[in-house]
Amino acid sequence: MNNSLSSNRLTGLTLLIAIAFFMEQLDSTIAVTAINNIADDLSVHSTTITMAIAVYIMTLAIFLPIGGWSAKNFGCKNTFLSAIILFTVGSLGCGFSNNIYLFISSEIVQGVGAALMVPVGRLFVIQNSKKSELAKRISILVWPGLIAPIFGPSLGAYITTYYSWHWIFFINIPIAMILFVLAWYFLPTEYINKQSRIKLDSLGFLLSSLMLVMGLGSLDWLSNFGINNIVPWGLLTSSVILGVLLNHHISKSKSPIISLAPWNNDVNFKHTLISGSICRAALSGLPILIPLFLQSELGLSMIESGNIILTMFAGNLLMKMFTTSIITKCGFKKPLIISSLISALSILGCWYGQHNISYICVMLFLIGCMRSLQFSLYNTLAFSELPKPYLNSANVLNNLFTQISFAMGITLVSIFIRLGSNSDIISSNISILPFLGFASLALLPLFFLLFIEKDYGNSVR
Repeated sequence: MNNSLSSNRLTGLTLLIAIAFFMEQLDSTIAVTAINNIADDLSVHSTTITMAIAVYIMTLAIFLPIGGWSAKNFGCKNTFLSAIILFTVGSLGCGFSNNIYLFISSEIVQGVGAALMVPVGRLFVIQNSKKSELAKRISILVWPGLIAPIFGPSLGAYITTYYSWHWIFFINIPIAMILFVLAWYFLPTEYINKQSRIKLDSLGFLLSSLMLVMGLGSLDWLSNFGINNIVPWGLLTSSVILGVLLNHHISKSKSPIISLAPWNNDVNFKHTLISGSICRAALSGLPILIPLFLQSELGLSMIESGNIILTMFAGNLLMKMFTTSIITKCGFKKPLIISSLISALSILGCWYGQHNISYICVMLFLIGCMRSLQFSLYNTLAFSELPKPYLNSANVLNNLFTQISFAMGITLVSIFIRLGSNSDIISSNISILPFLGFASLALLPLFFLLFIEKDYGNSVR
């Protein structure tokens, strides 16, 4: 740990990194409402733009392991600054795109930049935080993942309606410039011994890349075209096979692209990662499902339904005030069990209160509170008892699982709606099935929580 960093300075740097995360997370959702406008301007079908956005998410996931490797070899500061530059160049390219090829290429550049920002920024905070302050720092880092999916679609709709879709990407530029200057001056420069640099595990990177492309590609295919097709299942099977090959390679490699040491040697970390990923999948689809539900069942406009979703944001903010106190007084397991139950009941409550806007707002507020609490608890618990040598690899694994779970949550929205309408196209009427599906998924982490030791994480209380 870098003892030269004061607590206040580290808190400020944590906030700076959180803003960078917010910029990256926002880019994953803000363009969703502008798909048709972008497609019209670039003279392509809307599904092509959907696939271009999926390319950004895939690129982000693929290059996450490179972020951990780069931090080891070139330092957190150099990697983080390079990531901001790449993300800015990608944003400019997207905004100035006049054809689909430039747009997709720019999305790839953006994805690489985002992949370097995500693990490196979090790793810096985790490595430099005392155990007693870890919960507070993680709580700050979690808020971008909570707020961006809620704000993104509404902000995208507003910008597209009153300005143009190009500004969805241009708004990143001033934020990125400010972040770069602040990071340049305030992030400490680490001394990296060139003799200790590790060669990139090219074969491991190739296998992990193909595995993620196949896996995320299958989810994207299922989301857009339904389950009655052999292609996504073939992609998913290929992804599993590649995962087996990657695991074999990692077990033989001295310096693998992804180290499984925390997963293999700490059963509590393993079950925290699994239960946390299921929780994120259950809750990440709601900012998409609820607006669709409000528009189809209550006839609300895109902006009106987006405004109602902001009640989740209010719940997120309120719970942030109490998260650290809850961890200190109650630990992790009990709050996670209670919040899982409340989340499931609140999800079902949204369906049963479909003709009462006020009732739905109360349910969304509760979901926002539980979502904030659960994300903070899982992220803190995952790193709470790990020794320092495991932090880098655990951070990469946590980020990979997070990206996959978010993609899975979005895919499940489409799958549940199609199953509920008994059709391969998304119906104009949304049945209770999606709500039952996500409520059941919100309860599933309870099973894996049984395998986590009761006092695990006490060192950060």
